Amino acid sequence: MLCDIHDCASVVKEIQASGGDASWTKVDITIESQVVELMKKTADLYGRIDILVNNAAITGSLEMPDFVKPIEQLTPGDWDKILGVNVKGTFLCCKAVIPYMKEQQGGSIVNIVSTTGFIGVPSFLHYSTSKGGLMTMTRGLARALGEFNIKVNAVAPGAVMTESTRAMTSEEMEKKLIDSQLLKRSLQPDDIASAVLFLASDEASMITGQVLAVNGGEYLH
Repeated sequence: MLCDIHDCASVVKEIQASGGDASWTKVDITIESQVVELMKKTADLYGRIDILVNNAAITGSLEMPDFVKPIEQLTPGDWDKILGVNVKGTFLCCKAVIPYMKEQQGGSIVNIVSTTGFIGVPSFLHYSTSKGGLMTMTRGLARALGEFNIKVNAVAPGAVMTESTRAMTSEEMEKKLIDSQLLKRSLQPDDIASAVLFLASDEASMITGQVLAVNGGEYLH
């Protein structure tokens, strides 16, 4: 089940065309009632919920000048918007899925964080703070849920060349990013998807409470 505030129909068709099973529903993860309904709808459709991937997040704006701000220029509105989606939204999704995973005595939660959460980036303090908070949430949930055979981990990407990242990244900036890495190529969405798939799978059955950095060696964790 895919969820977003935007239309995911094209992604569902792409998954179905490759032989997968997918559906989607529109959800604002900052609204608890919508998140609770999402989990119920998913459980009713598939009979259980084995995996939750918390990938929904915002950076502020796709326009770099709006995203990168000196600390003095950050407003309470900027702060509340970023942490509302990135931290509160993830918390609500985890809270809503836990009863289903407890009942079936197993499950896997994977939170998407960021290497900015390790280092703290002053030019977008609200975003890096939200990702650092999610790392702590990941560890706390892992401690709380281990006895129910529920593992909780996180993947911390570097700068992934998604459509939105490319929209605000010049060739010069991309080259600087690559130069800062030990592995000299751009980070792609499939690199992150592979890490998430591993942590969610039975191959990682004894891994929990961990943050896996996938960044080409830009930051060593």
